[in-house]
Amino acid sequence: MFVADRLEASQAETFDALNLDGGSHSVAVAHGVWPYRYWFMNKHQEGGQITSRLLTMLATDAEARELHIVLPGDCPAKGDDLAPWATPDGSVLFFQAPYSARGDCAQASVLRSFYVRLGADGLPVPGEKAKMLLASLKPEIAVMTPSLSPDECTLYVASDLDMVDRRQRLYAASRR
Repeated sequence: MFVADRLEASQAETFDALNLDGGSHSVAVAHGVWPYRYWFMNKHQEGGQITSRLLTMLATDAEARELHIVLPGDCPAKGDDLAPWATPDGSVLFFQAPYSARGDCAQASVLRSFYVRLGADGLPVPGEKAKMLLASLKPEIAVMTPSLSPDECTLYVASDLDMVDRRQRLYAASRR
């Protein structure tokens, strides 16, 4: 992670707690709470294969905890990069995951965006499934990397909504 301490320079600082096993990427931070809470993707060895998992921890925690998120259709939220993004208070986690509208978890291939409410422990509220963002779009349309503006009034996503040229574009949806 790069932290700028003045405009003319930046310094690289490693977060050893977030660099477990094969390293981490796509870090989300609930910066409005203290101690800060992090959510991050971590690659690790499992059964002889490298897999990814979504973890959470407080800045003061010794160990991270794995999130088990269930998508609509009862598939688990899995993928190489779920691109987590958290609200400043850590109460909602936005992410992307491969999704199949038919509930065929093994064949899930289109990245869609979701959100899930979180408890004080940074884990999904028990019994609640993730909810899909922009669920009215056709299932073959990718909706990726969700995030909110600082005032939490505008949702940003990337999508290949334009079915003619399939180019990725950024979209914003503001509260009315």
